[in-house]
Amino acid sequence: LEVFGAHCLKIADKGGRLIPFEMNRAQRYLHQRLERQIKETGKVRAIVLKGRQQGVSTYSAARYYHRTPMGFGKRTLIVAHQAKSTSSLFDMVKLMHRESPLPISTANSNATELVFDKLNSKYALATAGSDDVGRGMTAHFGHLSEYAFWKDGQRHMAGLGETFPDMPGTEIIIESTANGIGNAFHQLWQDAEAGKNDYEAIFIPWYWQSEYRALLKEGFAKTAEEVEIVAAYGLDDEQLQWRRNKISSYGDGYEHLFRQEYPLCPSESFVTSTSNPLINPSHVMAAVNSDYAEMNAPLVIGCDPAGDGVNDADRTAIAFRRGRVLFRLEYHQGLNTMQIAGKLAGYFEEFKPDGLVIDKGGLGAGIYDRLLELNVPVIGINSATAAN
Repeated sequence: LEVFGAHCLKIADKGGRLIPFEMNRAQRYLHQRLERQIKETGKVRAIVLKGRQQGVSTYSAARYYHRTPMGFGKRTLIVAHQAKSTSSLFDMVKLMHRESPLPISTANSNATELVFDKLNSKYALATAGSDDVGRGMTAHFGHLSEYAFWKDGQRHMAGLGETFPDMPGTEIIIESTANGIGNAFHQLWQDAEAGKNDYEAIFIPWYWQSEYRALLKEGFAKTAEEVEIVAAYGLDDEQLQWRRNKISSYGDGYEHLFRQEYPLCPSESFVTSTSNPLINPSHVMAAVNSDYAEMNAPLVIGCDPAGDGVNDADRTAIAFRRGRVLFRLEYHQGLNTMQIAGKLAGYFEEFKPDGLVIDKGGLGAGIYDRLLELNVPVIGINSATAAN
């Protein structure tokens, strides 16, 4: 794709100039993740959370224009939340086709289809607002854009479920900026992060864009919040100035909209004007990126038990921590209370931790009691109560 894009594809840059398609950092990262998923699973199922104008739609158009007319019987479907958005995405594809040096035959093409007649391949587009989106057709490649803004996204996705066969070689890219919490995109993203579906969660931060910088204003000095951001993400002063300028353009009281459309990390994307997170996302990233490692600190094993049978979709989590370093995290599915207790007792014997902590709320109470019965000095907490 990189070679094909540089020599055969033209795109319009943000200034309207026609230039060869050469991947930026965000596009290259996305490409690497998708190619790795193909090697591992034989197909692509990706949900992409990103900031504004980072080239994900352009990449998707280039990827599928590379695949669709280069194979026999390939079908690509583009779906966006509004007709004008779908048309805009399709215009990118038609521009690539019009400017391509390769003589690819087309016939019966119109405003909603680009048909490669001699290959029996085609592009089609649809709008998520229609009741029958995707029904009655089969597609191998799907670009579903701005899914967070689809009305009744779950229903439309159900309709698209049979459009894309679950077989090797098929691809679906769902991409969007965030649009609050609780909608179809937010739920799908959470499930992908938790490993509950076959979609790979891919996050692309705004500061990867080389153009998102601004000249420093006189007297520039970092605020306390910006010091934390630098520690967490490594932004330089020109990126901080761009961020200031952009937030200022939103107006007082609307900084949450900037965080939603230009997130630093996934959790920041899904903020609202009333959000008051227990732990600041920047503090978390600063801890993750720090060099602070107390591998000689006391070993603590913690357990959050869940599930009570082989068909339970919830998972038991067991974490191993020394100081501020969480160096091992396990998930176990379908274990009953006695199995969880047995596993923890085995870990206590094997690792001899300085502390074994379990959430004894709900079914954890039985595990806690069983460990005491086995003479394992476990510490029980109830996560539903306030911290001391």
